[in-house]
Amino acid sequence: MHVGVGYSENHDPDAAGAHAARLALKGNPWERPCDMVLLFSTARHDPWILQDAVIGVLGNQARIIGGGAVGTITNDSYGYAGDQVGLAAIWLEKESIDLVAEPNLDTRDEFEIGEALGRRLVELGIKRESSAMLFY
Repeated sequence: MHVGVGYSENHDPDAAGAHAARLALKGNPWERPCDMVLLFSTARHDPWILQDAVIGVLGNQARIIGGGAVGTITNDSYGYAGDQVGLAAIWLEKESIDLVAEPNLDTRDEFEIGEALGRRLVELGIKRESSAMLFY
């Protein structure tokens, strides 16, 4: 597995997304496109413009996961309450990633959503010792 990280504080979402994506490509040992992108930004950026800018650099084959954040932190940059964009481009070798999501978070009860996510994780065979990331 290889992970490339990008960060930007550009106020323009198109420029910020492209800049962060280009930084994430540095040091990539493979010539193939990445498999997944974690993308987070503050509310100052239009998420659709930001996503399109990232796709413009990394391609449209990667699954993009993420959303709004109060700021971002990388190994050498951090910021909050501004124009921050943080991106992790992930290239898998033998690992696999399963994604589950529940729709309509704004109109459903949190307990109901948690139960539904739990059922879906069980269906995937996720065990107590399995690795998992949860974004809510």
